Amino acid sequence: MFKKTHLDRASLALISFAFILAPGLSNSQSAGTPVAVDQVKSESIAETVSVFGELVSRQSGPVHVAINAPVNSIEVDVGDRVNEGDLIATLDASLLELQKAAVEARIEMSAWATSRKSTELELARQQEDRFRQLRHSAATTEAQYEDSVLKLKIAEHALGEAKAATSQIQRESQISDYNLSLTKIHAPYSGIVVERNIDLGQYVRVGQQIVRIVGDHDLEIEAYIPYRYIDSLKVGDVLSAEFDNGTEFEVTLRAFIPEEHVSTRTRAVQFTFDQSQFDDLLAVNQNVIIQVPISGQDQVLTIHKDAVITQQGQHIVYIVEDDSVVPRPISIGRASASRFEVTSGLNNGEVAVVRGNERLSPGQKVTIVN
Repeated sequence: MFKKTHLDRASLALISFAFILAPGLSNSQSAGTPVAVDQVKSESIAETVSVFGELVSRQSGPVHVAINAPVNSIEVDVGDRVNEGDLIATLDASLLELQKAAVEARIEMSAWATSRKSTELELARQQEDRFRQLRHSAATTEAQYEDSVLKLKIAEHALGEAKAATSQIQRESQISDYNLSLTKIHAPYSGIVVERNIDLGQYVRVGQQIVRIVGDHDLEIEAYIPYRYIDSLKVGDVLSAEFDNGTEFEVTLRAFIPEEHVSTRTRAVQFTFDQSQFDDLLAVNQNVIIQVPISGQDQVLTIHKDAVITQQGQHIVYIVEDDSVVPRPISIGRASASRFEVTSGLNNGEVAVVRGNERLSPGQKVTIVN
């Protein structure tokens, strides 16, 4: 009798637990599969072809030294970000400072020489003036007067030479100042140091590369496009593009480069884009796919490429009707950026599944999450 009562209580507990779980099970069964959708729409498109391009920097290259000197300090390393004007390295200026001091001494000597020549010129003027006043008296002769005139001209020329010598030494001083300024090497533009070619104490010579900087805040896109597609483009055209991770954005055609690559029969075309919409992870030589139009604009029905599934050689799209999906066979035409032209099977305004459609089955309930 005791055992029977125990079993009845166990059965009652199981039944109660089942009723507690029942609502949860019911909600789980009624919840639809989460999917993302996109609308079928009529729009003007042109047939496009995918062309590969890459990010290039408009400011990029090596930084060279302009004097011969040992390296006194290095302020940057590979991977450092520098702003325009930042100090990169300093060179030993000891010899140049000695040369500057010698030039300054010569300037002082030249100033004294110029002062002396100025005094001699004043004396020659006084003598010439005295002889000119006495030239018709018995106290002087015509020859003495003529000699005073010649001495005055010589004094004038001597003062002119002294002033010219002073000016020349002042130019040498300016050159010394310029050479001293070259011992401090600054970043010519903002960017990232990607290569360093010097070490502390190393003797560098004129023209030697010390670092290489890539300017990553002034990027554009360079693509090589077959000549047969060039005619359909013009400066200012806005095209669709995307990175390898699927991020889509727009680019604007800036320039054609009038040089054809013999091996590929393509020409370089430069595109600009709004770099501010991306983070700092963009890199020079990063791949970009650009959709280049190869036909005129037509008004057609389009669908997002992600909505199309290929099954047994047929293109299928899952259309959302009420809260479930219906498979729809379609025919597609031209591709334009992220969309296909739909030639049959769909109507304007219908909603198609673009995410989560790989595992759907006909009539399956769904929940739209976008």
